[in-house]
Order: sequence, then C-alpha cells, then structure tokens
Amino acid sequence: PLLSSIYGGLSYDRDIPEFIMVGFSYPATANYGKERRIDYTFTAVEKGTGKGQMFLDFIQKEVVPLIETKYRGDKKDRILAGSSLGGLFTLSTAYKSPDFFAGYIAISPAAVWDNGALAQLDNQYAARHKTLNGRMFISYGSAEYKPFLDPIIEFQKQIAARQYQGLELLNYAMEGIDHAGVKSEGYTRG
Repeated sequence: PLLSSIYGGLSYDRDIPEFIMVGFSYPATANYGKERRIDYTFTAVEKGTGKGQMFLDFIQKEVVPLIETKYRGDKKDRILAGSSLGGLFTLSTAYKSPDFFAGYIAISPAAVWDNGALAQLDNQYAARHKTLNGRMFISYGSAEYKPFLDPIIEFQKQIAARQYQGLELLNYAMEGIDHAGVKSEGYTRG
C-alpha cells in the first residue's frame, strides 16, 4: 500500500514514468523477521539464513520471465528496491548479478549484517572489476541506532570512493528520521 500510494503521487506529478511494480510478501501466519533473514541474506550467521541466492534465482528465473512475458516489462530498465534486510539484498544483488537490473534502491540497508559482509562483497568485486553498471540510491535516517547506522555510512563512503565506471550513485541521508520511518521518503526519492 505504501509503494502504491507513492507511485500514485509521483505519477500524478509526472515525476516518474509508468512502471510495473511487483511486490514480494509472506503469508500473515509467517514469522516475517525470520523469513526476511532467510531470503534476503547471502551469508549464513544463524541456522537457516543466507538463502539470498535461492531467492535471487527465483526472481530471475521465474518472476521476471513471467512478468516480461505477460506484461510490457522492459528488460533494460529493471529496478530492484528494498528496505533494511531488503536493502541489503538489493545491494548484494548489484554484485551477485550486476547486469540483470538497471537500478537499485536501498533504503536503510542492513550493512551491519554478518560483520559487514556487504562491504566485504564490494571489496571482492572491486578486486576484479572497475565497472558496476546501473543507478544506485542508498539512504538512511540520521536518527537510526548508531551501530546499525555507522556501517551504512561507511558503505556509502566505500562505494563512492570506488568510482565504478557506469555507476550513477546517489547517497542520501534523511535528517531526524529513525529506521521504521525512512520508507516513505526513501522510496519517493529513490
């Protein structure tokens, strides 16, 4: 509902082009926090976590072909977006499958996950590549819990310093907003 509302407002103001939005969710009976830790992480820190590659494979092999076959999806302009662990998944996907999506919107990404596995992933990628194609928006709220916030800020600095060829990067801070409140402004600006 939040993203649908944001789309409606931005569309009305003609700030964005028409697009198809595909959302992923869990049944009402699911343990939402547990499921996110399973699907949105690429490294295992507790039992059952680290299944992000399986989720990415599902998106690439089942969801996207279905959408692009049945609807007017544009394979040259796919955007992946997520918040918190979803933001971690989004940014990790930029490295795991760098040519599949054209853009990434990461709202308050859980860069703290697994002692900075995201920063380590960037280090590994940068050792072999000078190019990272796409548009990337990374944001956070300045009032977030400092041990969660600091790794995001450090990652923003790290990726900006890389100066990857082909990457249009926008790092953004939302003043005075905490973790749960960042979604509306983050997705709007992303």
